[in-house]
Amino acid sequence: MADALYLTDGPVTVTGATKQELRLAVDVSHYDEVDLRLRDLGFGGTASLDVRILTGMEKDDYNGYVVAATFSQVTQPNAPVKMNVTGLLKYLIWEVTDIGGASATFDLAGMLRKSS
Repeated sequence: MADALYLTDGPVTVTGATKQELRLAVDVSHYDEVDLRLRDLGFGGTASLDVRILTGMEKDDYNGYVVAATFSQVTQPNAPVKMNVTGLLKYLIWEVTDIGGASATFDLAGMLRKSS
């Protein structure tokens, strides 16, 4: 069984390190893994993009969230980077840890998979 996942609700533009708001965390508790696709849609200035995928058990506090995957040094606009992520807890969020320029625009989507 597979279901579509949109971790960003369309393109997101960031100007520095930031985390997805917890109110937008996606419940993945019924799935075993996710095939994610990060698409860099453009940079403002010379840039690279580092995005971590975090997983946790609560929707009201960032404490307890752990890194499930890392997209590092993404530098090619419109060249999707794909990754399979396992070890999911209840919720998924994204965190931008670094942009090497003034801004970056990206989106995250994928397929949630259940093995049974």
